[in-house]
Amino acid sequence: MTDFLKKNANPDAIKIFNILAELPEVVAAKLVPKIRKTKGFGKEISFLSSIGVMWRFMTAGKRKNRFYDEEGNIKI
Repeated sequence: MTDFLKKNANPDAIKIFNILAELPEVVAAKLVPKIRKTKGFGKEISFLSSIGVMWRFMTAGKRKNRFYDEEGNIKI
């Protein structure tokens, strides 16, 4: 959830942001150690795996209104 996403969110995107988005601190805490351990070039490092994305959609009800409320107002 960056400032860019907050300012440019449309109603369809808001639903996806509530399910998939994370705060920059959360992403950095997971990715920075992975990046620091990586040697060489061309390595793929991701925050969410395909299975992680599927899990978030299957459990989307738990993430309802995380960052945006029902009217599309930002909560953070």
